Amino acid sequence: MSTFIQLPLDPRDPASAQQQRRRFHDYVTATAERDRDRVILVEPNPNLAAQLRAQWVDWPHVEIVNAAAVMNEGDKITFFRAVEDAPDFAWMGPDERALRRRFPNGQIEQVEVPAQGLSDLLTEAASGSDIALVAIDAGTPSLEAVVSLPVLHQVNSIVITLNDVTTGNDVDVRGLRARGFSRAGRAWGEAGESILLTRASTAAERLDGALAETRSRLGQLIVTARDHWVGPAQRQAAATHVRSRLRRDLSASDVLDPAAGHALAPVTRARVEEALRVAASSPVSTWEVPTPLSNDPMVLSRECHERHGVWPLSFSYPGPPLPINDDPEFLVSPITPGLPYSFTDEAEYLATYTNAYWGLTHRKAGWDCFRHLEIMASGAVPWMLDADEIPRYSMVHYPKVAMATAARALRGGGRRPDQATRHAFHRHLETHLTSRAMARYMLDAAGLMDARSVLFVDERLPHHADYLSVLTLIGLKQLLGRECRVMFPVDYIYDDTLVDVSTLYGRGFGYTRVVPGSARGDNENMGAGAVDTAIDGVDAVIVGSVTRNGDSANCLLELFPADRTLWIHGEDLPPTVDEVARYRRSKVHMFVRSIHVSR
Repeated sequence: MSTFIQLPLDPRDPASAQQQRRRFHDYVTATAERDRDRVILVEPNPNLAAQLRAQWVDWPHVEIVNAAAVMNEGDKITFFRAVEDAPDFAWMGPDERALRRRFPNGQIEQVEVPAQGLSDLLTEAASGSDIALVAIDAGTPSLEAVVSLPVLHQVNSIVITLNDVTTGNDVDVRGLRARGFSRAGRAWGEAGESILLTRASTAAERLDGALAETRSRLGQLIVTARDHWVGPAQRQAAATHVRSRLRRDLSASDVLDPAAGHALAPVTRARVEEALRVAASSPVSTWEVPTPLSNDPMVLSRECHERHGVWPLSFSYPGPPLPINDDPEFLVSPITPGLPYSFTDEAEYLATYTNAYWGLTHRKAGWDCFRHLEIMASGAVPWMLDADEIPRYSMVHYPKVAMATAARALRGGGRRPDQATRHAFHRHLETHLTSRAMARYMLDAAGLMDARSVLFVDERLPHHADYLSVLTLIGLKQLLGRECRVMFPVDYIYDDTLVDVSTLYGRGFGYTRVVPGSARGDNENMGAGAVDTAIDGVDAVIVGSVTRNGDSANCLLELFPADRTLWIHGEDLPPTVDEVARYRRSKVHMFVRSIHVSR
């Protein structure tokens, strides 16, 4: 008889935990003898017992141990769970901070979980049977505990499972190698999902393990080469650069996207978790920005325009910034990028940032992200993990140098920004990153600061909120009031709207009900059929999203001077080389959110 044991899985990643339970089940049912061999599942969350029993319903010798695995036998261990996570409490675990990041406004309660000593568990399992396999989650403390167990010599194989918050780079198997185990590829899943270590007693077994490990590493190398060295993105980027140099209607300056339309690599959960771990485990010291927060964004904007013919444009914050909290409760806000939240009230959401010195953030589909602004507007300082990777002409209105300096400083441990630094970030937002300031910057860049009346056009915006477009409209309304005319009414921006803003993207946080109803014009209902009337008497025409209003933009360009026309490209990825060339030939003032060139 053989015994197969699955120790507790990392609750920080319930999707991966569920997948690993399925992988373990498939491996055992394909390897073991159904009527003879034994399965032990150690699961501290009693609410998962029913689904575990259902998963193993056809296997006669399965034992579910409702306990937390510990080095030595104990009575109880304190776990935490969020009431909002009922009925399964998939995130129930011993790390309250990790749970709080998943439920930043949730009701957290303590529960007592029985403790199961690993030594006793394996000793009992080894009595009269062979321990064929022990599956350990790299995100739990079980690995370190197992390495030192005297009974480990009776275990034939160990599988270390990985997930989104723990990668293979985080796993140190030297202790297991010293106990006689050798890496033998992976037990299940794709490369990077599991690490298999076996105890080889013969030369043939050692050779088989070495070959399996070689195949696994070679597969990972091939995938890396495909995705990062000679993949479609690299081939397409090279072709784009060649075309920009060979075609007469294109220019090298038209290339704003070296990746040629391929999405930014996401910031991994593992990277986020590691950053939070370092900040939480290190002594808290004071950090102050060592240089002036930033230079005038217009200097870099003009440089970009001279080189590429487009103006950079950033997201902006439409509401008044909140007062700075002099004594926040948290070093880092529990609101964590990549994890959903259950806030239904914007004030409560922003207050969670106000109650922290830092707000963690990073790029999403694009570098610019409204979350950066929410953090600054709440009085916290943005801790942008990838700030030193921001391209030169993206996010030019942000204090990028200071943000990158902060990110590097925090890699060495938890630091608290001093009051002067926090106020400096706050002032920078008020000076450069409010929607009113961004609207003023646009008109200044276009040489239209004397404009007294503008027409704003975005046919899709009333029903499909687009951040850059709507924030631009809000800024123009704040700057010009009723003299910002709107061809297609966007009623949800007004404080007297009857629109259910909770159904809009991001629950409407930040960009709804921020403009006084008195700024609504009498003719914000004209529609495309009244173009001639709409442009009569205005000093500028602004198209909020040229990619989503191409026909309207071209129609207006036939009726209105290009040198008083502003087009906005607010997508996550930069415009293509052909699009940039077309914008250049149109002679309009072109504003682009995503510019990924380094110079």
